[in-house]
Amino acid sequence: MAVILGIASDEHCRSTIGLIHPLGVPLSDGGHYTPSKGQHWLWTAWVRGWDMVADLAEKHNAPVWWINNGDLVDGDHHNTPQIVSRDSVPEREIVRRVLDVPLGLNPERTFIIRGTESHVGPNASSEESIARALSDSYPVEVEPETGNFSWWHLMMEVEGVFVDVLHHGRAGYRPWTQQNATNLLAAQITMERVANGERLPDLAIRSGAGSLACRRSARGLETMMSWLVR
Repeated sequence: MAVILGIASDEHCRSTIGLIHPLGVPLSDGGHYTPSKGQHWLWTAWVRGWDMVADLAEKHNAPVWWINNGDLVDGDHHNTPQIVSRDSVPEREIVRRVLDVPLGLNPERTFIIRGTESHVGPNASSEESIARALSDSYPVEVEPETGNFSWWHLMMEVEGVFVDVLHHGRAGYRPWTQQNATNLLAAQITMERVANGERLPDLAIRSGAGSLACRRSARGLETMMSWLVR
């Protein structure tokens, strides 16, 4: 059996450089936020990526499991001028339209991973609130140890493949250091797991640093947003 993991992260809804529907969002004082050209491009890429996930699911007659790996929203942090509004109403509308896209694939399972505190609030309160709201209508997986609807760290086996998902990881910001950062992350994960007598992951995903480390290739990678795991 095949399972499609549709993995996304760092949408940063509410940021003026984050994901938002092309129609923008009405503001509470009667105004309207209009997305930039860059945001139009981001939205096109967002939809195209999930279309690829849908094509994979159809091709392999496989269910989709959606993992959102942190920073779904963007907080009022570091005196940033780059937020659409401090009002929570526009934020909720932006998030709703963004999530309509992956939810349109009717994912069989949904995992909401917690991101960075400055973006999603203390204890990732924004993501936990969103996950709880989604759970009323969608199959959001509960973190078994805490009973929360969002996860700091997801580790699970998918058809024999052990997957490790966490928001934060190492980063290499220069072209000549990017691969080193991924190698260091892979080494760190391996050494920590071996020292603790734990199983090594076959696929490790770290979105906050834009990094991915794996010990073996999962077959069928068609986009950065989807892995076909057999």
